[in-house]
Parts: sequence; structure tokens; C-alpha cells
Amino acid sequence: MNFSYGNRYLMQIYFRLPKAVRELIAWVYSLKVHNRRFGGVFSDRLEKLKQNESLTVKERENDQLNNLKNTLMYACEYVPYYRNLFNKIGFEAQGIRSLEDLRSIPPLERDVLRTQNINLHSQSFTGTTFIHHTSGTTGTALQFTLSAEANQRHYACVWYHYGWAGIKRNDPIATFGAHPLVHPDSIKPPFWLHDRHENDLFFSLQHISPQTAPLYIQALIDY
Repeated sequence: MNFSYGNRYLMQIYFRLPKAVRELIAWVYSLKVHNRRFGGVFSDRLEKLKQNESLTVKERENDQLNNLKNTLMYACEYVPYYRNLFNKIGFEAQGIRSLEDLRSIPPLERDVLRTQNINLHSQSFTGTTFIHHTSGTTGTALQFTLSAEANQRHYACVWYHYGWAGIKRNDPIATFGAHPLVHPDSIKPPFWLHDRHENDLFFSLQHISPQTAPLYIQALIDY
């Protein structure tokens, strides 16, 4: 739903369009990004997550630790920001012994992500990437680079957890976010759009109030 992020002119045009046209745009955009989300390693990763359910707690912990160690060693070798950070704090990725060792690494702050984005890129990665924007639900939206595989692994994780609730692909779902579905100053419903390709009803968090809440509830009931 973020096809026009960063372009104020396109956003103003989009807000003036009828709801049916905006839903058509949502369908086209969803179709465009479908393979980016559900192609590639998505199915394999989803199956791997399901298989992990049969592991013992100890086996899972060992698997987590090995994956973590490999990730940190990779970051130390190929990612400038973490290479410099680990050298500065004296962190030895190869010597990690438990998940508790992560506490010695400072959290990645939003300002660092904004100001040192390029230094967070792997110098060895040559695969497909794209620019991703957060919706800004918890504050100012962030922009960062994401690989196609990382995106597919993310969606595999999301749908793995949906599966715990018995939700399957193409089942009707509702999503609440800060995506710019309608103009921020709009006071008339609808404050939601239906992505028919993914069967997802998107609700705008920006317009929820005591006055509009009953409208949201009724839209969910109708859906």
C-alpha cells in the first residue's frame, strides 16, 4: 500500500480519487509485490518453521545459537557498521556462547538507521533489493533497504503465526496500520480499503476516534 510514499504530489492525486479507483490501485500494487512476498524462499521457509515444531527446546536453542553466531560473524566481516561497532566494544562474534551474550551489543537506534543506512548494507551481497518504508505507526516512518529473500522470510514468519489461529492464505483478514489510505484530514468514511488480490481489508489507524469507532466495528462485521 506504499506505492506513493515519498512523493507528496502523487499522494495528493491519490487522495482525490474515488474509493473504487483507490481499491483498484491497491489491487494492482498487491499484484505487483505478490512474488516479492510469497515467491522465492517463502514456501521453503514456511515449511522449515513448521518442521521446527517437532524439535525439543534444547534443539531449538542450539539452532538459534548457531544461526545467531553465523549472522553476527557475517555482519562483522561484511557490514561496516557492525564491523566498527564490534571492534569498538570488543565483541567477538565467534566466541558467542548464549543468547545472553547479545546484551553486550547496543540496540540499533532509529537515528542510526537513518544516518548510517549505507553502512548497514552488506558489502558482499549482490542479490535483489528494494526500498522499504514503515507505515509510521509508532512515529516517523523509516526508509531502509531490504533484500527479496529477507522479505519472503519475514512473510513466511507472519503466515506461520497466522496459521496458529487457523488462518490460511486467501482467507479474509483485516489489517490496521498508518498507511495513507485516505487524506489525514478526512472526516467522512470509509477509512478503509479492500485489497481484493490478498483479500485484506486495510483500516487507517489515523482516523480512529470515539466518534468513528462504531463505523470501524460495523465495517469489520460486514466484512
